[in-house]
Amino acid sequence: MIWGGNTIGEEDEDDETIQDNNNNNHELTASNQIYPVKSPPIGSRFIGKVAIITESNCAIDRATAILLGKEGAKVTIHGTVEKELRETIVKMVRAGISQDNILVVQGVIENDQTLKNLVDKTYNKFGRIDILVNSAGAIGRQGSNSPASSISNKLKHNINRQNSGSVDSDREENDLLEDDGKPSGSFRNSLASRRRSSHFDSHFDTLFNINLKSITKLTRLCVPYLEKQKGAVVNVSSFGGQQQFSDYAYYNTSRVALDNYCRSIAIKYAKKNVRVNNVSPGFITSESADEESTVNKFYLNWIKEHVPMARGGTAEEIAKVIAFLASDDASYVTGATIVADGAVSIFSKPADFF
Repeated sequence: MIWGGNTIGEEDEDDETIQDNNNNNHELTASNQIYPVKSPPIGSRFIGKVAIITESNCAIDRATAILLGKEGAKVTIHGTVEKELRETIVKMVRAGISQDNILVVQGVIENDQTLKNLVDKTYNKFGRIDILVNSAGAIGRQGSNSPASSISNKLKHNINRQNSGSVDSDREENDLLEDDGKPSGSFRNSLASRRRSSHFDSHFDTLFNINLKSITKLTRLCVPYLEKQKGAVVNVSSFGGQQQFSDYAYYNTSRVALDNYCRSIAIKYAKKNVRVNNVSPGFITSESADEESTVNKFYLNWIKEHVPMARGGTAEEIAKVIAFLASDDASYVTGATIVADGAVSIFSKPADFF
């Protein structure tokens, strides 16, 4: 058995296959216990089902699209960058998923027409909707498509602080909010202050439009179709909804709101036989592979020191939690938020890091 993997019921090298008098195959295990050979259940949970996965062009979202597709689902993938969507298609096909079972919808998730296209095009092509995975999310600097970019930006600032032994208080709140990554001046400068205030408003609106508003709208559009199939909604939240960080105040608030939204509509939609759950991942290290070696090393070392499991999670690990909640295996689970963060949200950390 592989921890966190798909492999179950592996044979020992000493195991043998024998036949009884009825010529039925059996396995003889190392413990001498005989049982009929059966195909493992992995790979069949979503046969005949249709899933919509937003922002399925990187990391957790892409891993979820691949996993659900491998287990039989027809999948609508979504994103804004054509190159990344093509990469997702290639990875899905290489995983054995038929191109006929893949639909691509491209567009900005905050756009109402994109949301309508996701629902209408999925239903027109596949004739049903069973699963909605709301995985679109924004964090940190606007204009960055990678959550790791914003985190590494903060890490770079912390490296500089540690090397210089000083703290620039004027930059603390702005490290992840400047579009061009450059200082915009002191709060004592009234013009800079007004510009900064406008930027904060825009940042707030963007985070909530993506992290909450788009999710509520798309869920509402999908519910009539999900109701017919006794379907499931899985929202990808964040451990930021459990553990608060000062420089991510808007982001944390949007995730707390999403967690509460999940609980509220789970009650509402239970009568419609639609389950709604959240997954809250912690630090996912796969997206940091392209970062500078100094930042990457600092990032990984910090994780080892401050995450009780001493490592970041993988996109595939989170995808398996999402798949569980989307499947009939979780048929009595609704309104839950599963935190998959290596226990970092319940572990005390130095207050000055974030």
